[in-house]
Amino acid sequence: MSVAPSVVSWPKTGFSVLILFLLFIVPSAVAAEEKIQVYVDRQPVVFSIQPKIQNGSTVVQLRPLFEALDIKLDWNASTKTVRGSKGNQSFSLVIDSPSATVNGQRVTLDSPGRIAGSHTLVPLRFVGEATGAAVGWNAEQRTISIYSSEYQSILGLTKEEAQRQVNQGYMPPAASTSGLSGLYAHHSLDLLGSRSCGGVCWDIFFFVDDRHVIQELPETGVDRLDCAKDSCLTYEVKGGKLTLSNGESYTLEIKPGGDAVIDGDDYTRHAPLGRTVLDGKYEASGYTSAPGGTGLARVSTYVFRPDGTFTDSNWTGVTADGSEDGGSGSGVSSTITSGSAASGTYTIQGYTILFRYKDGSSESRMFFMPDKNDGMLRIGGGDYLLKEAITPYQNLLVEQGLAYKEVLKERTPDFKESHNGIELGLIGYQWAQVDIKTEHQQSFNGFGGKGIIELTAKYTVKNNSSKSIHVNDIKIAVRSEALTTSVLETTDLRSSVKDELKPGESIERLAVVLLPSDRFHLLTNMKLSFENVVTMDGQDLFDGQWLGFSIFE
Repeated sequence: MSVAPSVVSWPKTGFSVLILFLLFIVPSAVAAEEKIQVYVDRQPVVFSIQPKIQNGSTVVQLRPLFEALDIKLDWNASTKTVRGSKGNQSFSLVIDSPSATVNGQRVTLDSPGRIAGSHTLVPLRFVGEATGAAVGWNAEQRTISIYSSEYQSILGLTKEEAQRQVNQGYMPPAASTSGLSGLYAHHSLDLLGSRSCGGVCWDIFFFVDDRHVIQELPETGVDRLDCAKDSCLTYEVKGGKLTLSNGESYTLEIKPGGDAVIDGDDYTRHAPLGRTVLDGKYEASGYTSAPGGTGLARVSTYVFRPDGTFTDSNWTGVTADGSEDGGSGSGVSSTITSGSAASGTYTIQGYTILFRYKDGSSESRMFFMPDKNDGMLRIGGGDYLLKEAITPYQNLLVEQGLAYKEVLKERTPDFKESHNGIELGLIGYQWAQVDIKTEHQQSFNGFGGKGIIELTAKYTVKNNSSKSIHVNDIKIAVRSEALTTSVLETTDLRSSVKDELKPGESIERLAVVLLPSDRFHLLTNMKLSFENVVTMDGQDLFDGQWLGFSIFE
């Protein structure tokens, strides 16, 4: 006799109804309680411990959620304190404490943070307080929807509109019935300029949904595209044909893996990106010729770092080839007519890169990786190629992680000069743009607000005299006709060595000179000078004079 028939044959007493309720209704309710879906910037978040509602408060696992928001976390086991930071935002929370600290201010929690297994759980409302994100709970959908502050900017939303949207909840769109979704791109070279593409021509289709498509990408990105307000075409896929509402029709083949062949051309499908980080220097350049041996050149450069910071610069200039009617007569030359430089933080999400500048402004640009790697970036309407970086000399700014450096120029002249038995050699030198990290900026006051230029010189000292010298007493400086006084080496940034350099010995060192960026650009005919070469008994072998190497750029 099987169990099932005996259960079905039981009389419908109150007890049997209760049993059926426990078997079927209660497990279903428990299962439903466990199906709270969480989306950060419309992307699902995976948890080890599922969000739960306890005593009217929604509790979530901290680490997966905060990492999805790009928050750096630190756990102190001895004090049971978790700290998080991102840009100017910071918080600290002590397990079992009824309050937390957000940006230096005390906030009361709906319920204390607690440990479950090895995981930290926090009330949902704290997520918004600690990160500045818009957080919404939709009870009917059983979804938690969160928009980071960056995502709000990418979508062009006010805080009020962002809060309204997350309160409405979010459900991921259904799979495309046409087989087409997102961005499809095809590029070709335009070496002869017949299509006026600036070297690379792009043909694209961006399928907004199962009904709408666009063929021109807005420079500000497609993530805020709204076909109810913006100009979109409608389309239909039928019988191997893609037909648009403007009357154009294309043959269509969708490849395994998602790419497509449209009218015989291969189109690569680019899925939306999530919190992608970059590391490197990228450059886009263009040139337009003009009569008389002249032309207009444009260069735009971005330097991206994995911590989410960036610098950018661009310049436009007139070039001349030396011809009599347009040039200088002395070969190729260029004159910069305009330029700019800025820095801040970046966020890549979906098909958009958001730039937030230090002056508080921000801008969104269309973004994707044409080759699906970091060798080339499409930013707005420009193609940016990864440039090979120059390895910076390892002075203490680099070794101690005090700053980010972008090497602008490197020279290896291998100059040598001697005086009274002391041979000095300039092996090489680098000019670099320096961006001091926020936590160390107080140690570098006095350089103004335009940034810092660093000169790092690699040099040798060889003692061919008959006396030992104090190698650490040698003074190194940058001299220029535009300076009333020389700019001395920053000795705190050089590595320590033994002081006595005996006859016949030699040593290789690095000298670091820091200059305010606005002051640096005024300098001409610069020299790197060496002086105060003294013996152990105090004799100045340079007789109060200095020996210099030209470092004019």
